[in-house]
Amino acid sequence: MLTPTQRCTVVGFSNELDWRPLSFAEPLPSYRVCQACGLVPRVTALLPCLHVYCKSCFEQCRLDSGHCCLLDGQPASTEDVEWREFPVRNLLKRMVKCWNEDRGCDVVLPASELNKHFCKDCDHHSTSCPRCSMVVRCNSVCAHMQSECMDHVMSVPAASPQTNSSSQNATMMALNANMYTRVGQIKDTLDHLTQENITQSNCLNEISQYMNTMKETLQEISHRTRDLGSVVSASDVLHSTVTLNHHGQMLQELSGTMGNSHEALKDLLYGTKRSVEELKKDTTTTLRADLKEIVCGEGSVLREAMRRDLEDVIKTASSHCAETVAAILEVKECENKAGSIVRNKEKIAALSSITLKRHEFSVEGLSSIKGRTLASGFCAYDKKKVYTSGYHLSPGIYFKRDGQHVLVCPHIRLHKGIIDSVLQWPFDENFRLTIKHPSQSKECQRLVVASNTKEYARPDTEHNVGVYSTARSFRLDELEREGYIAGDKLQVVWELVSKNNSN
Repeated sequence: MLTPTQRCTVVGFSNELDWRPLSFAEPLPSYRVCQACGLVPRVTALLPCLHVYCKSCFEQCRLDSGHCCLLDGQPASTEDVEWREFPVRNLLKRMVKCWNEDRGCDVVLPASELNKHFCKDCDHHSTSCPRCSMVVRCNSVCAHMQSECMDHVMSVPAASPQTNSSSQNATMMALNANMYTRVGQIKDTLDHLTQENITQSNCLNEISQYMNTMKETLQEISHRTRDLGSVVSASDVLHSTVTLNHHGQMLQELSGTMGNSHEALKDLLYGTKRSVEELKKDTTTTLRADLKEIVCGEGSVLREAMRRDLEDVIKTASSHCAETVAAILEVKECENKAGSIVRNKEKIAALSSITLKRHEFSVEGLSSIKGRTLASGFCAYDKKKVYTSGYHLSPGIYFKRDGQHVLVCPHIRLHKGIIDSVLQWPFDENFRLTIKHPSQSKECQRLVVASNTKEYARPDTEHNVGVYSTARSFRLDELEREGYIAGDKLQVVWELVSKNNSN
């Protein structure tokens, strides 16, 4: 039966223990635990009301004239607060349980030795199997996988609720105090809004009274205006009649003046039209006579000069065309020769690669590749196209996201090659991916067996779709933990393995 423990988070004692929960074999005194945030600090403040706070929470209790307890609202002057220090050596002597307690480690030891035990001596560190995702001890993963994921599976107990009732009560009291404070603030705000509403209502009533008064005043002014209009209407009519007669006379005079101006303008336009027609007739006659003289006198000389110039242009154009055609033919011949040389060179490279099966290269920038894979779900790293065993292919690695992990998968892509007609199809070679340790002392391998799928068929376009295998992959975090990654790069050997030599 497990002994009851108190689980608390300490702050301000050491870099190895700070901000990490510790399971104390014996409960701590209540004055060591902040009743607001639940942390165990180096220094606590004991208020007269016997509530305990850390420095950070105590500063949040500050008012204009002092401090006020968040749990019960009682004021506390600075002189009445008792500060208590928790010596580091006392904490380090206290007995705590291993951080792998839920993984089966039942070691109880002083807090000063906890980090050393956890990092160097504890055998209960666990990980998830890359095949079945079950929780397995790190030192039993290989045996677990060799047993077809049947043995060495750890039973992880469900997380039990916190048993520290005093901490729960303190949290509830803090929440209640905070709620009462908020209720008071909301009530004050509502009272203020109600008072403002009453003030605005009074202002609206005053505005309404002013509008009614102005309406009555305007009605009275309107009545007075109508009475005054009835008195002075006769004299206004007489004055308006005299004014209208005067305006009529002026309009008649203006109409006569406009009529005279219209007749004069009409005569002027008619004279201008006749002048233009006469000028047009004279100009046409003069131009015809000049053109006739030019054509009859100098036409033969002009035709002879144009003929000679045209013959020179034709001779020059013919010469240039002949030179251009010769140059084009020469360029095409050079292109044909160059294309033949390139094809022969590629064919020689393909034939000389019949015995080539192995490529070694470095995958650099793993941090960037990991970030892109986690963001988009995948990232392909292909080496440049190369002939291997006669096949035109791109060896490489395919990075794929699997939950929170990144898988390193063997990858191949087949391209159209110059000697595809003499090769065996579909592609029937297995390929193996080897990760080399920087110390050259160890390595890990994955073998992918080729299958009769369209990705391994003879390419009828520029290239086929790439092929990768998640079943034969590595976990990037495991490679990093085992020291295979150095300088943000991975040393890789990609090679073809015939089915007769596959192991």
